Amino acid sequence: MASAETPRVTSRYLDAFTSKNVRIVGTVTKLMGTDAHIDSEGQVRILLGPDSHLTMGHAVEVIGKVNHDLSIKAFRTTDFGDRFDMGAHLKLVEASHVVKELFYTPV
Repeated sequence: MASAETPRVTSRYLDAFTSKNVRIVGTVTKLMGTDAHIDSEGQVRILLGPDSHLTMGHAVEVIGKVNHDLSIKAFRTTDFGDRFDMGAHLKLVEASHVVKELFYTPV
C-alpha cells in the first residue's frame, strides 16, 4: 500500500524528499501556463495540473511529488489568499522536522 503521508516542506527540504509526496506552502511569484513558481524559503517550480487555479501574490498549498530536478508535480492546490501568516507556517515546518515522528515516518 502506498503511503499517504505528505510531510510539510519548504525549498530547503526538497532534496531529502525526491520522488516522495509532500505539501509545500509558498507565495505565487510567477505564472506561465502549466508552470508556476512559488517562494517558500526560495523559489520552487510547480508543474500544474488542469484543475489548478493560482493567483499572483497569494499563498498556495501544493500537494505533489518532488521530481529529480526539485520541481513539484502538483496533485492538488489550495489558495490560502493574501493574508496567510507565512511566519507561523515556517515554524510549523521546522517543528515537523525536529520531531519527525509526530508528523511523518522519517526518510
